[in-house]
Amino acid sequence: MPAGDICASILVLRGPRAIAMGVFLVREFVRLRELLVSNTALARKLDELERKCQHHGHAITATL
Repeated sequence: MPAGDICASILVLRGPRAIAMGVFLVREFVRLRELLVSNTALARKLDELERKCQHHGHAITATL
């Protein structure tokens, strides 16, 4: 459900519970987006470490 739909539903349902639920949903979507971004950054760092380890492995093999 896009955020625009959530905002529209808050306008239609004006009760305190509906507003609280809309705010909760928007916060959860923001938290989910932040989690996805942090996982992407973590995946990039893991790829970089794997490349470094492969390079070190090749260097050790060449030395032996």
